[in-house]
Amino acid sequence: MPTKQKGKCPFCNQAVTPEIVEENTVRRDKLKCPECSEPLYVCRTPGCHDFAKGTAVYDHELCPDCTETAGNVAAEVGKAALKVGTTIATAVFTTLVLAKGKK
Repeated sequence: MPTKQKGKCPFCNQAVTPEIVEENTVRRDKLKCPECSEPLYVCRTPGCHDFAKGTAVYDHELCPDCTETAGNVAAEVGKAALKVGTTIATAVFTTLVLAKGKK
């Protein structure tokens, strides 16, 4: 049975070489972990060789490590945006108060 490159299974956390269950040319190949038999897909993060979970309802796009990294980056961007927004709001408020005091 054909296989993919070696990577980490998100279900059993083992380094595995999964078997190709369904080969696709447009979408990702459906894979199966040889250790736990769970469905897998190659992580969509460029350069990552680990696997994302496949489920009956939803096939994950990223492996757990890349999902965590993306969440951390989004949180940091959100914090930075909040700081910038607060600084701008403070500057506008201060300008309005000073302009009102000069009248």
